[in-house]
Amino acid sequence: MTPEPKDYQLRLDASERRTRFEVVARPESIFDVMLALWSAFGGDDMVQQHEVGKKYFDNFRQAVPAETIAQMESAGLDDGSLWATLLSYVAANAPLGDDEALLQWLEATEADIAGEVLCELAWAAEADDVEAAVSRRDPDALDTVLDSVKEHARACVRTAMKVPVGDLGPTVAKVLRSVRDTAYAPHLATWVPSIAASAESTRILLGTLDPNSLLERVTNGISYEIPLGTRQLVLVPTVTLRPWTLVADFGDSIVVAYAVADEHLDQDPDAAPGWLVRFHKALGDDKRLRILREVANGGSTLGELTEVLGLAKSTVFHHMGILRSAGLVRVVLGKHEEGINSYQLRHEAFADADVQLQKYLEVVITPEGNRS
Repeated sequence: MTPEPKDYQLRLDASERRTRFEVVARPESIFDVMLALWSAFGGDDMVQQHEVGKKYFDNFRQAVPAETIAQMESAGLDDGSLWATLLSYVAANAPLGDDEALLQWLEATEADIAGEVLCELAWAAEADDVEAAVSRRDPDALDTVLDSVKEHARACVRTAMKVPVGDLGPTVAKVLRSVRDTAYAPHLATWVPSIAASAESTRILLGTLDPNSLLERVTNGISYEIPLGTRQLVLVPTVTLRPWTLVADFGDSIVVAYAVADEHLDQDPDAAPGWLVRFHKALGDDKRLRILREVANGGSTLGELTEVLGLAKSTVFHHMGILRSAGLVRVVLGKHEEGINSYQLRHEAFADADVQLQKYLEVVITPEGNRS
C-alpha cells in the first residue's frame, strides 16, 4: 500500500520530530555484511586501507552468487551506493534483536523503503516534488528531485524507485541472507561473537558516559557534537570497516559504525595488545611524527597539513589513518567552515599506552625508575 504524502512531509518537518533521546548499541552482525557490500561494490578506492585489505573485498565480491548479483541489479544495489543509506535506515528503525529477527523484520515490512531513502538523500529538494516523486512515482518530479541527490547515488536511487512499494525490504533481506551464507560465511564463527561482545561492552558504558564522550570512546577519537533535535544515537560495531568509522544520519537518528576493538577479536592471549603495537608502530615514522607535531599546535585540516608538510593529500590521508587507528589523533567532525573535518592530538593516548605497556610487562615502574 502506498503511504500518504503526509508521512513523507514528516521527514522534512523538524518540528514534528520526537525530542526524547536515547543511545542504542546494535549487536546484529548483519550490519557488517551490509558494510562489506558497500565497500566491495561501492567502488571505494580506499578499500586497500581497510585492515582486512583489498584482496578480501575482491574475494568477497567473487564469492557472491550470480543469482544474488542479479537480484541486486534489479533493485539498484549492485554498485553499492545505497548500502550505507540502507544500513542507516535499518539501524535507525528496526527493533533490536539478532540477525534472524532483523531479516524477518525486513521481509515483513510493507514500508516504502525506496521512498524513505529518496526523502533522506534529497533533503535539498522541494517538498512538493518529493511528495510527487515518492507518492505518485511521477517521473518528471523524480528527475527534478534527483538533481539534488549526489551524482554517485542517482542511478541506483532511480532503479530502486522502480521496485514496487513493499518489495525492497524482502529483496534486501534475501540478498543479505545469501551474502551472509556465502561470501561472509568464512568469518561467521569469529567475527559474529566479536561484534556481539563489542555491542555488549558499549551497552555497559551507556550509563557511565555522556553520549558525546561515549562516541569518542568507542570510535577511538571521533569528536562529534550531536545536533539538537536528534532522537537517537545508534552505535553499530564492525570488523569489516576497521580501522575506519562511518558517521551517517537518517531523519532524526545519528548512526555510527565503529571498529570493533582489539580485545573483542579472537587473538593469542599472550600477544601484546593490538592497539599498543599500532601505537608504537605509528610513532616509528618521521612523516607521522611531523603530522603529530602540527596537530599538537591546534586543529588542522587535511588540506592545511598537505600544504604545510608539502606532501600529497593521499599520503597525508594514509598516515592519518594509521594515527587514527593508534588513537593518537582526534577527528573533529565539521568544526571548520564548510563542514571540513579537523584533527587534534589526543594527549591522553600517551598515558594510556604507558599503562597498557606496564600492564603487559606485568611490572610497575616507579617515578624514580625503579621496578616493584
